[in-house]
Amino acid sequence: MQRFLFRRAVQTVIILAGLSVLMFTLLVVTPGDPVELLAASDPNIQPEDIKGLREYYGLDDPLYLRYKKWLTATVFHGDLGYSRTYGQPVRKLIGDRLKNTVTLLTAAFGIALVLGVIVGIYSALHQYSLSDYTITIFSFAGLAMPVFWQAIVFILLFAVWAPWAQIPALAWLKFPAGGMMTPGVAGGAATIFDRLHHLILPTLVLGTHGMASWARYTRSSMLEVVRQDYVRTARAKGNPERVVVNKHAMRNALIPLITLVALSIPGILNGAVLTETVFSWPGMGLLLFQAVLGHDHAVAMAALLFFALLTISFNILADIAYAIVDPRIRYD
Repeated sequence: MQRFLFRRAVQTVIILAGLSVLMFTLLVVTPGDPVELLAASDPNIQPEDIKGLREYYGLDDPLYLRYKKWLTATVFHGDLGYSRTYGQPVRKLIGDRLKNTVTLLTAAFGIALVLGVIVGIYSALHQYSLSDYTITIFSFAGLAMPVFWQAIVFILLFAVWAPWAQIPALAWLKFPAGGMMTPGVAGGAATIFDRLHHLILPTLVLGTHGMASWARYTRSSMLEVVRQDYVRTARAKGNPERVVVNKHAMRNALIPLITLVALSIPGILNGAVLTETVFSWPGMGLLLFQAVLGHDHAVAMAALLFFALLTISFNILADIAYAIVDPRIRYD
């Protein structure tokens, strides 16, 4: 396992290096830059001011020289740069936004995984029943609906329309349309409840989107496993159905799901960018969106590399979990 982890660490460094070159090139060659945006928004700016700013930021330097400066500052000095849009170091900016994204991703991932597995197993054990058909319909609807469209629909239903909110006991089921907290809310328990209230809608959008695919794959995998001879033997021995499902069927049915979950992580991360943008959730996804539009290259590079590193890390964890679940797999 140690040799495997060492190889994957080397591969991660190589992949991140290649991605950094590609992403930096795409950001630089994209039409427009911060100085052009500044000039367009300020009619009083003088040509010599524009020239001085371009020289100060090195915007007219060759591409390889700009990348070398960024790489030297990032790798050898740990300096992620300075955000021209927000007027603060990128490290501090990411530190403030990272915890918000981690909160959203953790909640959405937990809902998607737990509910996806439970719903998929239940659907497989009740094949061709009304509940199975209902789950199938909702799963296909979740797979077919884009994240941003689902977010808009949820806002219209649960934040704008919400006729049930007229009933006092159900008023809390009308959720905020965006943001992370309500200005002026008192501290303590009220603040915690308010933030949880803002978290529910984006979590449901991001979580149900992942849950739909995981429920379908869990159902298919479970149906394949319950038809195996060792499951029939376990039932023939008189074991309770709960023991047959939990001990013999579910453990083997979840093995293919580990790979699926790892491969779905990029989709969840992409969904986080769209979800945070629609709900104005102040996380890494919204930060990346605003940085790309504002040509804030230092922030965009840091955010893109963060998402790339997170994707690679989850794939490594999936390989390790695969070996733990299936003892036949060895990496050494």
